[in-house]
Amino acid sequence: MHQTIEVTKKVYSRLEKHAVGFGDDPSSVINRLLDSFERIEPEIKDPQPTRPYIVTARGKEHRLFNNKEIQQRISSIAESITAHELESLCNENKSKEIFGISFPLFIKVPSTANELTKKQAVKSNDGVNRWTWKFAFVRNGFSYAICTQWYPKHDPFVQQWVNAHE
Repeated sequence: MHQTIEVTKKVYSRLEKHAVGFGDDPSSVINRLLDSFERIEPEIKDPQPTRPYIVTARGKEHRLFNNKEIQQRISSIAESITAHELESLCNENKSKEIFGISFPLFIKVPSTANELTKKQAVKSNDGVNRWTWKFAFVRNGFSYAICTQWYPKHDPFVQQWVNAHE
């Protein structure tokens, strides 16, 4: 049974700011806010959400993050996560499960590796650069490069992981 509630234009405008994509109605936004308030974790069943955009009043779509922001934020956080979690993010399956990406989040080489070794390490089997050293960090004798393959469909996964770790 549906109930009708009245809210002021100001409250409705605030709700609109939290809408994600075209399918988010006021009820969905209120549910998400209540879940957050009550500390209920959202259940993600589909590893590839359909519309990970913020839509402005003019209908223009904006990504939640750009690729540089993703790489900077994740690398910064990863410097202080547990060694076990960091190692799991070097695994393709775990990276797909957490971020929906098709490559390991990180690749690692010994921190003593030369530039040629590092240059070769960031290439996938098909010879394409899939990782970058721009946001590299060193832990336990290894240098870590982060994946560069980020698309709008990955943004909600990034947001969830960053929120859980910040």
